[in-house]
Amino acid sequence: MRQVTSIRQIPLEIIGAATAYRLGMPEKIFSGKPETLRYPIIGSLCIVLGIVFIATFLLTYQLLMPSWPLWQLLLLPLIGFAWLALGGWILFAPAFYPRTYIYVCPEGLIVSTRKLDIIRWDQMERLWKQFRPPDLYAYSIRRSDGARFEFTHELNDITSLGALIEHEITLRLLKRAISAYRAGDTISFDALLVNRKGIAIPARRLFLSWEQTWKLEITEQDVLLYQTGHKEPQARLKAARIPNLNIMCELITYAQREHALLQYPHIQAYNTGSELDFGPLAISRHGITLYQAGITLPWDEIKGVNLGEEDLMLGRKGTEQEWFAFPRWMLHHLDELSDLLRYIELRQLG
Repeated sequence: MRQVTSIRQIPLEIIGAATAYRLGMPEKIFSGKPETLRYPIIGSLCIVLGIVFIATFLLTYQLLMPSWPLWQLLLLPLIGFAWLALGGWILFAPAFYPRTYIYVCPEGLIVSTRKLDIIRWDQMERLWKQFRPPDLYAYSIRRSDGARFEFTHELNDITSLGALIEHEITLRLLKRAISAYRAGDTISFDALLVNRKGIAIPARRLFLSWEQTWKLEITEQDVLLYQTGHKEPQARLKAARIPNLNIMCELITYAQREHALLQYPHIQAYNTGSELDFGPLAISRHGITLYQAGITLPWDEIKGVNLGEEDLMLGRKGTEQEWFAFPRWMLHHLDELSDLLRYIELRQLG
Protein backbone atom coordinates (compact mmCIF):
# COMPACT_ATOMS: atom_id res chain seq x y z
CA MET A 1 0.00 0.00 0.00
CA ARG A 2 1.16 3.52 -0.67
CA GLN A 3 -0.33 6.85 0.32
CA VAL A 4 -1.29 9.23 -2.47
CA THR A 5 0.68 12.44 -1.99
CA SER A 6 0.15 13.98 -5.42
CA ILE A 7 -2.57 13.79 -8.04
CA ARG A 8 0.20 13.06 -10.56
CA GLN A 9 0.48 9.56 -9.08
CA ILE A 10 -3.03 8.75 -10.36
CA PRO A 11 -3.79 7.82 -14.01
CA LEU A 12 -6.23 10.10 -15.81
CA GLU A 13 -8.81 7.32 -16.30
CA ILE A 14 -8.87 6.75 -12.52
CA ILE A 15 -9.36 10.47 -11.88
CA GLY A 16 -12.18 10.46 -14.43
CA ALA A 17 -13.90 7.47 -12.80
CA ALA A 18 -13.55 8.95 -9.30
CA THR A 19 -15.11 12.20 -10.52
CA ALA A 20 -17.90 10.55 -12.52
CA TYR A 21 -18.99 8.32 -9.63
CA ARG A 22 -18.46 11.01 -6.97
CA LEU A 23 -16.02 8.91 -4.99
CA GLY A 24 -13.61 11.70 -4.13
CA MET A 25 -9.94 11.63 -5.07
CA PRO A 26 -8.00 8.41 -4.26
CA GLU A 27 -6.13 8.49 -0.95
CA LYS A 28 -4.40 5.08 -0.98
CA ILE A 29 -3.27 2.62 -3.62
CA PHE A 30 -2.98 -1.15 -3.21
CA SER A 31 -1.28 -3.06 -6.02
CA GLY A 32 -0.75 -6.64 -7.07
CA LYS A 33 2.60 -8.15 -6.31
CA PRO A 34 5.14 -7.71 -9.14
CA GLU A 35 5.80 -10.72 -11.33
CA THR A 36 8.66 -12.91 -10.15
CA LEU A 37 11.00 -15.08 -12.25
CA ARG A 38 8.76 -18.06 -11.53
CA TYR A 39 6.66 -17.72 -14.69
CA PRO A 40 9.56 -17.08 -17.13
CA ILE A 41 11.55 -20.00 -15.69
CA ILE A 42 8.65 -22.49 -15.71
CA GLY A 43 7.51 -21.33 -19.15
CA SER A 44 11.02 -21.64 -20.58
CA LEU A 45 11.43 -25.16 -19.15
CA CYS A 46 8.14 -26.23 -20.74
CA ILE A 47 9.27 -24.86 -24.10
CA VAL A 48 12.62 -26.68 -23.82
CA LEU A 49 10.77 -29.93 -23.05
CA GLY A 50 8.57 -29.40 -26.09
CA ILE A 51 11.60 -28.83 -28.31
CA VAL A 52 13.25 -31.99 -26.91
CA PHE A 53 10.20 -34.13 -27.77
CA ILE A 54 9.91 -32.69 -31.28
CA ALA A 55 13.67 -33.00 -31.91
CA THR A 56 13.59 -36.61 -30.68
CA PHE A 57 10.79 -37.37 -33.13
CA LEU A 58 12.64 -35.78 -36.06
CA LEU A 59 15.94 -37.54 -35.28
CA THR A 60 14.49 -41.01 -34.65
CA TYR A 61 11.59 -41.03 -37.11
CA GLN A 62 13.34 -43.11 -39.78
CA LEU A 63 14.74 -45.50 -37.18
CA LEU A 64 11.48 -46.10 -35.31
CA MET A 65 9.04 -46.08 -38.24
CA PRO A 66 9.43 -49.77 -39.18
CA SER A 67 8.86 -51.07 -35.62
CA TRP A 68 6.41 -48.51 -34.07
CA PRO A 69 2.76 -48.05 -35.04
CA LEU A 70 2.01 -44.70 -36.62
CA TRP A 71 -0.16 -43.50 -33.71
CA GLN A 72 2.72 -44.09 -31.27
CA LEU A 73 5.12 -42.15 -33.46
CA LEU A 74 2.70 -39.22 -33.65
CA LEU A 75 2.48 -39.07 -29.85
CA LEU A 76 6.00 -37.65 -29.62
CA PRO A 77 5.36 -34.47 -31.67
CA LEU A 78 1.90 -34.07 -30.14
CA ILE A 79 3.38 -34.14 -26.64
CA GLY A 80 6.08 -31.75 -27.81
CA PHE A 81 3.58 -29.25 -29.23
CA ALA A 82 1.51 -29.54 -26.02
CA TRP A 83 4.58 -28.59 -23.94
CA LEU A 84 5.31 -25.73 -26.33
CA ALA A 85 1.75 -24.41 -26.03
CA LEU A 86 1.80 -24.70 -22.24
CA GLY A 87 5.18 -22.98 -22.00
CA GLY A 88 4.06 -20.17 -24.30
CA TRP A 89 0.91 -19.63 -22.27
CA ILE A 90 2.83 -19.53 -18.96
CA LEU A 91 5.44 -17.22 -20.46
CA PHE A 92 3.06 -14.71 -22.00
CA ALA A 93 0.00 -14.98 -19.70
CA PRO A 94 1.14 -12.06 -17.46
CA ALA A 95 0.90 -9.78 -20.50
CA PHE A 96 -2.81 -10.60 -20.83
CA TYR A 97 -3.50 -10.34 -17.09
CA PRO A 98 -2.08 -7.00 -15.95
CA ARG A 99 -1.37 -6.24 -12.31
CA THR A 100 -4.35 -5.30 -10.21
CA TYR A 101 -4.51 -1.82 -8.70
CA ILE A 102 -7.06 -0.83 -6.07
CA TYR A 103 -7.60 2.87 -5.44
CA VAL A 104 -9.18 3.71 -2.09
CA CYS A 105 -11.39 6.81 -2.22
CA PRO A 106 -13.45 8.48 0.54
CA GLU A 107 -16.66 6.95 -0.85
CA GLY A 108 -15.47 3.61 -2.21
CA LEU A 109 -12.99 1.60 -4.26
CA ILE A 110 -11.84 1.66 -7.88
CA VAL A 111 -10.55 -1.75 -8.98
CA SER A 112 -8.32 -1.58 -12.05
CA THR A 113 -7.49 -4.79 -13.92
CA ARG A 114 -8.25 -5.17 -17.62
CA LYS A 115 -11.25 -2.94 -16.90
CA LEU A 116 -12.41 -0.58 -14.17
CA ASP A 117 -14.90 -1.66 -11.51
CA ILE A 118 -16.48 0.77 -9.06
CA ILE A 119 -17.51 -0.39 -5.57
CA ARG A 120 -19.08 2.30 -3.44
CA TRP A 121 -19.02 1.73 0.32
CA ASP A 122 -22.80 2.06 0.43
CA GLN A 123 -23.13 -0.65 -2.26
CA MET A 124 -21.36 -3.33 -0.23
CA GLU A 125 -23.76 -5.92 1.18
CA ARG A 126 -21.56 -8.84 2.16
CA LEU A 127 -17.93 -9.36 3.14
CA TRP A 128 -16.41 -12.81 3.58
CA LYS A 129 -12.98 -13.26 5.14
CA GLN A 130 -10.99 -16.43 4.66
CA PHE A 131 -7.81 -17.29 6.53
CA ARG A 132 -5.27 -19.48 4.78
CA PRO A 133 -2.48 -20.71 7.06
CA PRO A 134 0.07 -19.66 8.01
CA ASP A 135 -0.73 -15.96 7.57
CA LEU A 136 -2.59 -15.39 4.30
CA TYR A 137 -6.02 -13.80 3.98
CA ALA A 138 -8.55 -13.60 1.18
CA TYR A 139 -11.55 -11.29 1.09
CA SER A 140 -14.70 -11.55 -1.00
CA ILE A 141 -17.18 -8.68 -1.46
CA ARG A 142 -20.71 -8.83 -2.83
CA ARG A 143 -22.06 -5.61 -4.27
CA SER A 144 -25.76 -4.71 -4.10
CA ASP A 145 -26.24 -5.74 -7.75
CA GLY A 146 -24.92 -9.25 -6.99
CA ALA A 147 -21.44 -8.74 -8.48
CA ARG A 148 -18.64 -10.36 -6.47
CA PHE A 149 -15.02 -9.31 -6.14
CA GLU A 150 -12.13 -11.38 -4.78
CA PHE A 151 -9.05 -9.89 -3.15
CA THR A 152 -6.32 -12.41 -2.32
CA HIS A 153 -2.75 -12.56 -1.05
CA GLU A 154 -1.65 -11.71 -4.60
CA LEU A 155 -2.21 -8.10 -3.49
CA ASN A 156 0.42 -6.34 -1.46
CA ASP A 157 -0.66 -5.67 2.13
CA ILE A 158 -3.94 -7.55 1.72
CA THR A 159 -4.48 -7.56 5.50
CA SER A 160 -4.55 -3.75 5.65
CA LEU A 161 -6.93 -3.56 2.69
CA GLY A 162 -9.22 -6.14 4.29
CA ALA A 163 -9.24 -4.30 7.62
CA LEU A 164 -10.09 -1.04 5.83
CA ILE A 165 -12.99 -2.64 3.93
CA GLU A 166 -14.26 -4.33 7.09
CA HIS A 167 -14.19 -1.01 8.95
CA GLU A 168 -16.14 0.80 6.23
CA ILE A 169 -18.79 -1.89 5.80
CA THR A 170 -19.26 -2.17 9.59
CA LEU A 171 -19.56 1.60 9.87
CA ARG A 172 -22.42 1.62 7.38
CA LEU A 173 -24.26 -1.64 8.07
CA LEU A 174 -24.01 -2.14 11.85
CA LYS A 175 -26.45 0.63 12.73
CA ARG A 176 -28.86 -0.69 10.09
CA ALA A 177 -28.59 -4.20 11.56
CA ILE A 178 -29.24 -2.93 15.10
CA SER A 179 -32.28 -0.95 13.93
CA ALA A 180 -33.67 -4.03 12.15
CA TYR A 181 -33.03 -6.14 15.26
CA ARG A 182 -34.85 -3.65 17.48
CA ALA A 183 -37.75 -3.55 15.02
CA GLY A 184 -38.19 -7.31 15.47
CA ASP A 185 -36.66 -8.42 12.17
CA THR A 186 -34.44 -11.47 11.77
CA ILE A 187 -30.94 -10.61 10.57
CA SER A 188 -29.37 -13.28 8.38
CA PHE A 189 -25.69 -14.14 8.34
CA ASP A 190 -26.37 -17.06 6.00
CA ALA A 191 -25.78 -20.06 8.30
CA LEU A 192 -26.65 -18.10 11.46
CA LEU A 193 -29.75 -16.00 12.22
CA VAL A 194 -30.18 -13.37 14.95
CA ASN A 195 -33.41 -11.85 16.29
CA ARG A 196 -34.86 -10.59 19.56
CA LYS A 197 -35.53 -14.13 20.75
CA GLY A 198 -32.01 -15.44 20.31
CA ILE A 199 -29.68 -17.17 17.85
CA ALA A 200 -30.72 -19.85 15.35
CA ILE A 201 -28.69 -22.18 13.13
CA PRO A 202 -31.33 -23.71 10.82
CA ALA A 203 -29.03 -26.34 9.27
CA ARG A 204 -28.37 -27.79 12.74
CA ARG A 205 -31.96 -27.25 13.93
CA LEU A 206 -30.44 -25.36 16.82
CA PHE A 207 -31.92 -22.38 18.64
CA LEU A 208 -30.52 -20.68 21.74
CA SER A 209 -32.48 -17.97 23.52
CA TRP A 210 -30.50 -15.07 24.95
CA GLU A 211 -30.80 -16.66 28.40
CA GLN A 212 -29.19 -19.81 27.00
CA THR A 213 -26.48 -18.02 25.01
CA TRP A 214 -23.20 -17.83 26.89
CA LYS A 215 -20.71 -16.55 24.33
CA LEU A 216 -19.66 -16.53 20.70
CA GLU A 217 -16.01 -17.28 20.04
CA ILE A 218 -14.33 -16.60 16.71
CA THR A 219 -11.01 -18.11 15.64
CA GLU A 220 -9.22 -17.75 12.31
CA GLN A 221 -11.06 -20.83 11.05
CA ASP A 222 -14.24 -21.31 13.07
CA VAL A 223 -17.19 -19.64 14.78
CA LEU A 224 -18.02 -21.39 18.07
CA LEU A 225 -21.37 -20.92 19.82
CA TYR A 226 -21.49 -21.83 23.52
CA GLN A 227 -24.57 -22.49 25.64
CA THR A 228 -24.76 -21.39 29.26
CA GLY A 229 -23.57 -24.18 31.54
CA HIS A 230 -21.77 -26.12 28.79
CA LYS A 231 -18.00 -26.23 28.31
CA GLU A 232 -18.14 -27.62 24.78
CA PRO A 233 -19.55 -25.51 21.92
CA GLN A 234 -23.09 -26.30 20.79
CA ALA A 235 -22.20 -25.41 17.21
CA ARG A 236 -19.06 -25.00 15.13
CA LEU A 237 -19.32 -23.11 11.85
CA LYS A 238 -16.70 -22.29 9.24
CA ALA A 239 -15.80 -18.61 9.61
CA ALA A 240 -15.11 -18.29 5.87
CA ARG A 241 -18.75 -19.11 5.10
CA ILE A 242 -20.28 -16.44 7.32
CA PRO A 243 -20.54 -12.93 5.86
CA ASN A 244 -19.98 -9.73 7.82
CA LEU A 245 -18.40 -11.48 10.80
CA ASN A 246 -17.58 -8.24 12.59
CA ILE A 247 -21.16 -6.96 12.27
CA MET A 248 -22.49 -10.29 13.54
CA CYS A 249 -20.23 -10.15 16.62
CA GLU A 250 -21.16 -6.54 17.37
CA LEU A 251 -24.87 -7.28 16.96
CA ILE A 252 -24.76 -10.31 19.25
CA THR A 253 -22.80 -8.34 21.86
CA TYR A 254 -25.39 -5.56 21.62
CA ALA A 255 -28.27 -8.03 22.00
CA GLN A 256 -26.70 -9.74 25.02
CA ARG A 257 -26.01 -6.44 26.77
CA GLU A 258 -29.51 -5.16 26.07
CA HIS A 259 -31.13 -8.41 27.20
CA ALA A 260 -29.17 -8.38 30.48
CA LEU A 261 -30.14 -4.76 31.21
CA LEU A 262 -33.80 -5.38 30.41
CA GLN A 263 -34.01 -7.80 33.34
CA TYR A 264 -33.52 -4.97 35.88
CA PRO A 265 -36.70 -3.49 37.43
CA HIS A 266 -35.44 0.11 37.06
CA ILE A 267 -34.88 -0.40 33.31
CA GLN A 268 -38.36 -1.88 33.00
CA ALA A 269 -39.78 1.10 34.91
CA TYR A 270 -37.98 3.49 32.55
CA ASN A 271 -39.43 1.71 29.51
CA THR A 272 -42.97 1.92 30.90
CA GLY A 273 -42.64 5.71 31.14
CA SER A 274 -41.72 6.17 34.81
CA GLU A 275 -39.43 8.99 35.88
CA LEU A 276 -36.48 7.72 37.93
CA ASP A 277 -35.13 9.99 40.66
CA PHE A 278 -31.37 10.17 41.31
CA GLY A 279 -31.20 13.10 43.74
CA PRO A 280 -30.44 16.38 41.92
CA LEU A 281 -31.85 15.03 38.66
CA ALA A 282 -34.44 12.64 37.29
CA ILE A 283 -34.43 10.66 34.05
CA SER A 284 -37.37 9.57 31.93
CA ARG A 285 -38.03 8.73 28.29
CA HIS A 286 -38.80 12.41 27.73
CA GLY A 287 -35.41 13.65 28.91
CA ILE A 288 -33.49 14.69 32.04
CA THR A 289 -34.99 16.96 34.68
CA LEU A 290 -32.56 19.21 36.58
CA TYR A 291 -34.27 20.15 39.84
CA GLN A 292 -31.99 23.04 40.83
CA ALA A 293 -32.17 24.67 37.39
CA GLY A 294 -35.90 23.97 37.18
CA ILE A 295 -35.71 22.68 33.61
CA THR A 296 -36.23 19.45 31.70
CA LEU A 297 -33.85 18.84 28.80
CA PRO A 298 -35.37 16.72 26.00
CA TRP A 299 -33.08 14.00 24.66
CA ASP A 300 -32.62 15.78 21.35
CA GLU A 301 -31.12 18.75 23.23
CA ILE A 302 -28.65 16.66 25.21
CA LYS A 303 -25.17 16.51 23.77
CA GLY A 304 -23.87 13.81 26.09
CA VAL A 305 -23.95 12.32 29.57
CA ASN A 306 -20.85 10.90 31.24
CA LEU A 307 -20.69 9.32 34.67
CA GLY A 308 -17.05 9.59 35.72
CA GLU A 309 -15.13 8.62 38.83
CA GLU A 310 -15.77 11.98 40.51
CA ASP A 311 -18.87 13.48 38.92
CA LEU A 312 -21.58 13.28 36.30
CA MET A 313 -21.20 15.66 33.35
CA LEU A 314 -24.23 16.64 31.28
CA GLY A 315 -23.79 18.59 28.04
CA ARG A 316 -26.50 20.64 26.36
CA LYS A 317 -26.63 21.36 22.63
CA GLY A 318 -26.92 24.92 21.40
CA THR A 319 -25.01 27.85 19.98
CA GLU A 320 -23.05 28.03 23.22
CA GLN A 321 -21.81 24.88 24.89
CA GLU A 322 -23.45 24.45 28.27
CA TRP A 323 -22.38 21.84 30.80
CA PHE A 324 -23.88 20.78 34.12
CA ALA A 325 -21.78 18.94 36.71
CA PHE A 326 -23.01 16.85 39.63
CA PRO A 327 -20.54 15.37 42.17
CA ARG A 328 -21.03 11.64 42.73
CA TRP A 329 -21.74 12.20 46.44
CA MET A 330 -24.87 14.16 45.49
CA LEU A 331 -26.26 11.38 43.31
CA HIS A 332 -28.56 8.64 44.58
CA HIS A 333 -28.70 4.99 43.43
CA LEU A 334 -25.42 5.13 41.50
CA ASP A 335 -25.58 1.52 40.32
CA GLU A 336 -29.06 2.00 38.89
CA LEU A 337 -27.99 5.29 37.30
CA SER A 338 -25.00 3.58 35.67
CA ASP A 339 -27.24 0.79 34.34
CA LEU A 340 -29.74 3.27 32.94
CA LEU A 341 -27.10 5.38 31.20
CA ARG A 342 -25.60 2.26 29.61
CA TYR A 343 -29.06 1.21 28.43
CA ILE A 344 -29.80 4.64 26.96
CA GLU A 345 -26.43 4.60 25.20
CA LEU A 346 -27.28 1.22 23.69
CA ARG A 347 -30.64 2.50 22.48
CA GLN A 348 -28.96 5.42 20.76
CA LEU A 349 -26.79 3.05 18.69
CA GLY A 350 -29.81 2.00 16.67
